[in-house]
Amino acid sequence: MKSFEQLVKEYYEPRPERGVDSLLFEMVEAQLVDKAPPSEEFNKALEIVEKEGYTYDLPRFNVIRIRSVERVDVMDKMSKMLHPMGYEHHDDGSTLGRLQRIDRKAGSVYILFKPPFGTRAADIGANEEEKFVKMAKEIAGDRIEATSAGSGHGSDLKLSGPNGTLTIEVKTGISADFGQFRLRYDTGEGKWEPSTTSKFLENMRVFMPIYENYVDDYVQKNYMMREPYDERFQVRDLVSGDRESVVGKVITGLRRMSTTGEFKRQLEAEWFSGKTDKKIDFPFEMISNYYADKGDRFIQLGSRGLYALNAADAEEFGIPLFSDSGLQASVRLRLKPSMGTNSATSFNVAIKIRGKLENSPLNLRSREDLEKIISKIM
Repeated sequence: MKSFEQLVKEYYEPRPERGVDSLLFEMVEAQLVDKAPPSEEFNKALEIVEKEGYTYDLPRFNVIRIRSVERVDVMDKMSKMLHPMGYEHHDDGSTLGRLQRIDRKAGSVYILFKPPFGTRAADIGANEEEKFVKMAKEIAGDRIEATSAGSGHGSDLKLSGPNGTLTIEVKTGISADFGQFRLRYDTGEGKWEPSTTSKFLENMRVFMPIYENYVDDYVQKNYMMREPYDERFQVRDLVSGDRESVVGKVITGLRRMSTTGEFKRQLEAEWFSGKTDKKIDFPFEMISNYYADKGDRFIQLGSRGLYALNAADAEEFGIPLFSDSGLQASVRLRLKPSMGTNSATSFNVAIKIRGKLENSPLNLRSREDLEKIISKIM
């Protein structure tokens, strides 16, 4: 066991790739809260946050946590304002990553972007869809039909008029999950497989090829399971297709217990070679083709705007073709807690995209642009 003095010394040195989120570093930072007053750079950043009117809290002496439903746009704006001050974006494994200014002597500053308390990512997406529906009805009244899918099936946003229907996938930004599913371990077969939830079955056309070609080989080789199974694993009955009989047992995650967080870190060390997750690239075309195949004509990406999912619409509306955007796609494998450190935890697979995306000339968030788009179906 390292001494507290050694941990303090390591805190002021570049952090190891694995130890950033460890409880030990959290203990050190907690002890330093009263000993290290906010730095000058921290106060400068906080002043900007307050001038912009953002809701925030200060979980640690060098961390500003901004909470906003529009957190993607807030992060974009803060990035532009803070970049001249030495702040850089860091992918810390969270949905958006964070802004940070690393200076071990003068004091590092970290800025996080989170949704408001009690708000789920799905709720934020549904809220975005409803805003577009409301604006469309204000523009065209009963001359068009505007509907959102919410958490249901079909296109996220549908605008129908005398001259056709526009079907649109809505994302709050490129950092949003482009779909996710869970894994389970069949104890009888001794192998991993996707959990066949209703959401997985709905999106099987894109999920299954990604799983079979890019996920399966890694998890079968690295997600090692040994009997007798640890009591902290969540074991459930595997029922038949007609749900009339139990045909086996599956492990679907980690149970909520006082040592779940400790067990999670142990598995991460074994399954991800000391890291907290595993990212595997796959062809971006699988994402763009999927949305086009399920009937969407466009995809709206937060502050980046509207992109076409087929060449004809790209030409007619004068917007970029999503498949030509040069983005990259990957899956992120991780153990995902439902709430806190010791909460029930799932074996999660999330589809992510990354890269530099140029703004589209049209954006549904702009009333003027939405009027132009609606005019096409009037």
